[in-house]
Amino acid sequence: MSRTVRVAAIAACILVVGTGGAAWWLTRGDELATLRGHRGPVRGVAFAPDGTALASAGDDGTVRVWDAATHRERFALAGHAGKVRAVAFGPGTLLASAGDDAVVRVWDCRAGAEVATFAGPTKTLECLAVSPDGATVAAGGFEGVIFLWNAADGTPLKPLKGHTKHVHALAFTPDGKTLISGGDDGGIRFWDWTAGTQTALVALNRQHIHGLAVTADGTTLAAAVGGAGVRRWALPGRALTLFPVRNFPWATCFQAERNFCQHWVV
Repeated sequence: MSRTVRVAAIAACILVVGTGGAAWWLTRGDELATLRGHRGPVRGVAFAPDGTALASAGDDGTVRVWDAATHRERFALAGHAGKVRAVAFGPGTLLASAGDDAVVRVWDCRAGAEVATFAGPTKTLECLAVSPDGATVAAGGFEGVIFLWNAADGTPLKPLKGHTKHVHALAFTPDGKTLISGGDDGGIRFWDWTAGTQTALVALNRQHIHGLAVTADGTTLAAAVGGAGVRRWALPGRALTLFPVRNFPWATCFQAERNFCQHWVV
């Protein structure tokens, strides 16, 4: 797994930083920059909703926030005990992170300050998602349960149970009505999270899901599939494309900008 994050400016690009190093699989375009700062492997990336910033999570216990235009580090956020495995932006200045200490930490990414912590899980958290309105934070990990909190006051909400193994990936649809999850049990699950019910399942023949991302217009879902590459679906579930990649994909995210998306996998 690489210690760097690489950037490309293209209509549909995939960045892969996996167990074998770093590689690009691009439909067109060139690499713009390599972002260096983590002292160890990078496990997660996320774009701010307005596309101006990128956050990365690493084994060095830090969350780093980068300027998406200049590719310079704005600041490093320290507070986790152990590896940081996931980051997720919410609206405004909200940024959430989670990892081996089983705590969700919420930051003001403009001020670079921690503003809240959410507890409850007892094992490593590997994925995060913040609802589009910023009202709800979701996290999953080694317990196979999706935990939910009220972002305003940290009140735990009804958890989502259905996965039989680790949960590695979470993503809200842009309307906030559906939460999508994936993990080691070989399927992508769709949830009506407010009702606490699973509404659909896309079976992937026991393949592990390590990252999920939905485009800003809600039409396309991408999944980083261990040992296979990156798969795309036209929501609500029609398969589109498989991007084979050389390394093991860990996470994926889209950046909406003007009339195109940058798609990163780490």
